[in-house]
Amino acid sequence: MSKISKKQGAKFKTIGLSFALISAMAQAGFSADNNATATLEAIEVSTSADDGYRAVRSEVGKTNTPILEIPQTVNVVTQQQLIDKKPDNLNEALQNVSGVSYFNTTSGNFDSTLRRGFGSERDGSIMRNGVTAGVTHNFNATVQSVEVLKGPASLLYGIQEPGGVINLVTKKPQYEFSNEIFGGLGNRRYWDVGFDSTGPIGDSGFAYRLIYDQNAKNYWREYGKYENFIVAPSISYKGDDYRIDLGYSHAKYKNPADRGMYIVRGGIILPIPKERRLDEKINEIEGKIDTFYLGFEKNFGENWLLKGNYGFTRSKHEYGQARIMSVNLNSGIATRRIEWYKDFVHQTHSGSVTLNGIVKTGDIEHSLLFGVDAKEYMRKRPPQYWLTGGAYRINIYNPQYLGISSGAIMTNGTKQQSNYQKQKSVGFYGQDSINLTENLVFVAGLRYEYYDQIARNVRFRDGRVTESGASDGKLLYNLGLLYLLTPEWSVYTSYSQSFKPQMSTSDTVNSLDPEEGKSIEIGSKFQNDAITATAAIFNIDKENIVVTDPATSTSDASGKANSRGFEFDFNGRITQGLSIGSSYTYTKTKMKENKQFPWQENRPLEATPKHQASLFANYDFSHLGLKGLRIGGGARYYGSWYTYNQNSSSPAYGEFYKLPHAVTYDAFVSYTTKIAGRETNFAFNVKNLTDKLYYVTASSGTNSDVIPITPGYARQFMLTASVKF
Repeated sequence: MSKISKKQGAKFKTIGLSFALISAMAQAGFSADNNATATLEAIEVSTSADDGYRAVRSEVGKTNTPILEIPQTVNVVTQQQLIDKKPDNLNEALQNVSGVSYFNTTSGNFDSTLRRGFGSERDGSIMRNGVTAGVTHNFNATVQSVEVLKGPASLLYGIQEPGGVINLVTKKPQYEFSNEIFGGLGNRRYWDVGFDSTGPIGDSGFAYRLIYDQNAKNYWREYGKYENFIVAPSISYKGDDYRIDLGYSHAKYKNPADRGMYIVRGGIILPIPKERRLDEKINEIEGKIDTFYLGFEKNFGENWLLKGNYGFTRSKHEYGQARIMSVNLNSGIATRRIEWYKDFVHQTHSGSVTLNGIVKTGDIEHSLLFGVDAKEYMRKRPPQYWLTGGAYRINIYNPQYLGISSGAIMTNGTKQQSNYQKQKSVGFYGQDSINLTENLVFVAGLRYEYYDQIARNVRFRDGRVTESGASDGKLLYNLGLLYLLTPEWSVYTSYSQSFKPQMSTSDTVNSLDPEEGKSIEIGSKFQNDAITATAAIFNIDKENIVVTDPATSTSDASGKANSRGFEFDFNGRITQGLSIGSSYTYTKTKMKENKQFPWQENRPLEATPKHQASLFANYDFSHLGLKGLRIGGGARYYGSWYTYNQNSSSPAYGEFYKLPHAVTYDAFVSYTTKIAGRETNFAFNVKNLTDKLYYVTASSGTNSDVIPITPGYARQFMLTASVKF
């Protein structure tokens, strides 16, 4: 048996932080021109807005401001990094970004991340082109780059967790013809085919883009399969001083609904082969997603830019699961509950209009930002059907699967409950970036957010219907101060706030106090023609955290937590052939108050490693005479983290477990040449090179005696090829 140590108390040591590395880079790289212009231009939509592994600008701050001059941490996963690493999902795409860790995806149902220790599934933190995206499978072949704005972002994005937001920038139509076909093969019957075609439509001012991708592979555990399909047409129109973008995508997917492995009382991970599953083949999620996007940009003279974005996402899925409820290690018998969910719907409308301008008052220059956002999110959870009893038990040492169908569950199962939730919000905000001197920038912003929400629960076993609603508003502000020590090196500090209304939608619907967060951040940035680097220390306080007892379905918003730490990100070209992306994170989290589970006070937040680090590099041999050859790879350290048994009816209630740290390795080789005059690329990637078994998150909020823990993906080989013409 493998056993995880339980620690009854940990003393956290303070860490001494220094920006000496950035200082040294700044002194070595002082060479840029310090002249500034007062011309405000829309960002030209191009194939790539980055330079290899580093980005110079990001619109996650809703202005065309260089990353160097934003008094908050901004990280960008560039197009080249995505090409080299070939991530399958959003969590993989963010593996080299500091301060980001995994959160419970509910068996793969949702895109869920923690930023600086805070986050949840369906928390609205994932954006697509600056407006709220859907809740699942957001990362696909249409994504060009991924931006992360750390810390509270409610001033710009409204209702949010205090850890930050993630913005997916999609590929837009281009005004030069470009076509690419691509495909791939790999282990576990992996295959991929697709194409990306774009170009102008005559001299009409219109341009088109059409992206298609379809792939599949077998799951690395005992059974299950991933299948993904997407088609995404888009069109643009460009006038003399304006541009309009219109896009649609339709996606279908199927993937295992795997709760993972299990921890039982005493911190024991079930002593069975890592490939073995204890559910049924009904544990599968199947869904479809439709998205629509409309964006426009309009210049008014040289100094004013009007922008608007609207996004619509509707996802519908169904899934089943055989959920482990308890395990007897001596007999090997595990009790299970068989569940089926059909027609689960999530729908989001999100719109944003901003006006960005540059004005002068005397010798002082102001970069003004005014905006209004509106969002409507709807969630409809259909009736659940459960099968329970001795007939559905399984022996963990010698499993005999039942082969049960969804029809049998709906015919013979007990109808449980359904939920409906809708939240509408609108926010008005303004921000002024004031150049007090040539090098000193003061930023101040103010936002008013209004929300209206309703939730309803129907419990079919006794016909009880509960419904609750709430509406209110909140005034928020942020402050920032940034000083350019040189044209390539800045230091900054900022204060920001977050705000998130919330409701209990479990067995009983209740309105709860809104969650609130506040953060102080101090940092330094360096950016020259080759590299972009950021170092920051932060302190975030969060209150009115909802805590729910799975046994009684009772919730309250009495929780308080703190997260503080240090982050360092370095991306860019080191030598003529060598480019790297690296990061380090120290995150010390603590549950300061928890009336529902007082034993959890002063302990770390779940699934948040104290230490994380990554390094991914590639070397281009072109300057050595081997044109087109690139070799790269890297390592990622994922520190140990805690999970907790919060089920008050469980014999293991109150136990907490420390999951072990892990190091994983990736590698690739890429060769680009010309065949029949066409640019052709061949690449070979290996993920998790040593086939390391490691754990990334847990599902501690279940009403069972065990805690499901999610393993990282096993070793994967991918041979891909593409042709451009």
